[in-house]
Amino acid sequence: MDYNEAGHRTKTWLLAILMVLATLLMVGVMPRKDGAPSDLILHEHEDSAKQSSNSSAASDDATEKDESGHSFKVIEVIDGDTVKIDYFGNDELVRLIGINTPEVDGPYTTEECFGNESSKFAKEYLTNQWVAIERDYSQDNRDSYDRLLRYVFLDGADFGALSISKGYAREYTYDNPYAKRDDYIVAQSQAQAKGLGLWGACGDENSALIEEPPATVEPIQPITPVQPTAPQHVYGVNGDCNIKGNISYYGGQKIYHVPGQKYYDSTEIDESQGERWFCSESEAMAAGWRKSKE
Repeated sequence: MDYNEAGHRTKTWLLAILMVLATLLMVGVMPRKDGAPSDLILHEHEDSAKQSSNSSAASDDATEKDESGHSFKVIEVIDGDTVKIDYFGNDELVRLIGINTPEVDGPYTTEECFGNESSKFAKEYLTNQWVAIERDYSQDNRDSYDRLLRYVFLDGADFGALSISKGYAREYTYDNPYAKRDDYIVAQSQAQAKGLGLWGACGDENSALIEEPPATVEPIQPITPVQPTAPQHVYGVNGDCNIKGNISYYGGQKIYHVPGQKYYDSTEIDESQGERWFCSESEAMAAGWRKSKE
């Protein structure tokens, strides 16, 4: 084969390669049937994946725990309308629906008339008590401060209604009317007429009702608070209080183990030695136990 023949074949191969490359480039920008260039397909897949991820996250946010039939321990009373509870093992702030109490002196608030009295009333009734909570689906699940929005019940007695009826709180409607609003307004009108609580102590600033009580609603009867009873817990691996509070043989360290940890199954609880079961991690930590590192 002479050099001319070799050169001819080389040119032929080069032309073939160039034609293939040109074809690939044309396919890359060729419109699809829907009119969109095919080089947008990748971006569409990326956008679709992002939308799917966002949708999944939104679904997770919307998932709520079943609170019915559960009692929750009040860990702390922040003020007359906000408490902290042990919510399925986590500390959560709860803002009571439908009431507003005067502010207490704090880092971001200035004390208002009857604020300390309202806060003291809530602390006396709710601190360390077991309460039920109820969501109102006319309201958001949480407020702008990420607090749960709930009614709070002390063994069946509505604490929000109790606070209003004794003059420790005002009726408060934020944006959409809530389910118990008419009853709360009636309770407020009765407390104001008697000059109870803040209505008698704070002078002209409370002289007018937010609105007249509805004529169709019967006045509510005074609420007699009852002391709540703690729920009947089941202690042990198969119960709802299944956190193991162990005391180590060497050093006497108080260490708790939660289901799924490395040494949970092999840890045995001897209550005669001071070991015990806990219903939540916050309860264990409050009692002086620390979590196992494994």
